[in-house]
Amino acid sequence: MTATPRARARLLLRSGRAQPGLLAPLVVAQAAEIEALPLDEFLTNPTKLSKGLTSLHQALGTDAITVSGQGSAEQLDAAVEATARLVATAPGDPVLIAVLPGPGALAGERGCDLERGGELVLDIVKRFLEAGSHLVVLVEDAAPGTDDWRSAITPVVNVARFHQAVSVVVTGDATSMPNVFVLPDEPKEWTAPPAGTALTVTAGVVPAHHSFAEVHEACRRLLGD
Repeated sequence: MTATPRARARLLLRSGRAQPGLLAPLVVAQAAEIEALPLDEFLTNPTKLSKGLTSLHQALGTDAITVSGQGSAEQLDAAVEATARLVATAPGDPVLIAVLPGPGALAGERGCDLERGGELVLDIVKRFLEAGSHLVVLVEDAAPGTDDWRSAITPVVNVARFHQAVSVVVTGDATSMPNVFVLPDEPKEWTAPPAGTALTVTAGVVPAHHSFAEVHEACRRLLGD
């Protein structure tokens, strides 16, 4: 019997491997289409958000539900609250992913230095981890690697591990972890991950202009249905 997605995420944390690998494209906005709501209204309503993301997860057949730590304070509050609800209510034991900008990307958005960017990311990540997230995906605009960036990201990685959650940095098609495969954010370009891949994610949140039908077809192709 195949282990549940959350059990495989725990294995990934301990060993860097998961079998079968976790399929977790970062899809959020397409759930608003299922709920027939304007995107902003959907993203600020934790009840609609948790319901719509559950429906999206079931329709796509993936291993994870994604919530976004980007956007307004109201959207962030709704995402954290939806995560707490999904921990208890989402059927099938899916992995709950929090995706947000990495320290460099957030520093660029807020016009602050890298140290402050890391502090802001850490505060947001803590909220999602306390709500019950199992996997944190940090999206950077440019390849990290400087000493300042490592100083900014290290507390985030440490607090994720303390909460027994996996943390992954994604920059383009590169990641901070081996055995992770990064799909482009264009669903029609998705291809099956190589054998032995432990985790498959997208290069960022799939843009809202891609329809549910596009994403659904791409997932069917990945799953071989």
